[in-house]
Amino acid sequence: MTEKLVLVVTVTALCMISPGPDMLLVMRNTLVRDRHYGALTALGVLTGNLIHIGYCVVGIAVLVSRNPVLFQVLRVRRRNLSDLSRHSGFEECEPWRRSTDLQR
Repeated sequence: MTEKLVLVVTVTALCMISPGPDMLLVMRNTLVRDRHYGALTALGVLTGNLIHIGYCVVGIAVLVSRNPVLFQVLRVRRRNLSDLSRHSGFEECEPWRRSTDLQR
């Protein structure tokens, strides 16, 4: 669970620092006013993004938990991707794989 959380936070941080409309707004407020207003704008953008990502993750989790067919499709898809990576020689890159999965 912790590894997945770190992955989500890392990907989120990388997406947030990529240039886009939010970055232009932060730059504008920093240049027009000062660093303090730029920092507050960046904090607001970060907070908004984290809230958005949070309710998206919760929504997807609720959909998957309430729909057994969707859960099975995602489970089979994960197994197929795991098998593909196993045959390509990347077993060490699969920290989520349980020892019971390796015996198949």
